[in-house]
Amino acid sequence: MPRISRGSLGLRQGEKTVTKTTCYQDTKAIRDASHDDTERVRRKMARNIYTKVVEKLSLSELSMFCDASVDWVAQLVEHGVVAPISYAAAEWEFDRVHIDRARKAARLMRDLRLNVAGVALVLDLIEERDALARKLALMDF
Repeated sequence: MPRISRGSLGLRQGEKTVTKTTCYQDTKAIRDASHDDTERVRRKMARNIYTKVVEKLSLSELSMFCDASVDWVAQLVEHGVVAPISYAAAEWEFDRVHIDRARKAARLMRDLRLNVAGVALVLDLIEERDALARKLALMDF
């Protein structure tokens, strides 16, 4: 059974758009459901999912989105991987670009077991490569 949690966040496949998906899960119904009723309960839960595009996420939402702790996001900020919109706010907020970078950082750390400094270097190199590819495309080669 796929993990569905209240307030889980995700990215649409093939797009750089950040979406916020919320599923109101009736845990009692799952607990009380027999093995035969599991599919019926899943279909009922799937009808209660909605998606909306968000332009920014708070610190706690970003940590939930990346399936990490708030301290991990603070480490990313310290190393320059992501930057909040404003450092003066009571709770940091992050725009789409930095939400995408945080998600990539989480994948790099999980899949390649890189540390935060390594992730910062890899993300910078990826962005530099993409910028060069865009310039090359403009030169029509």
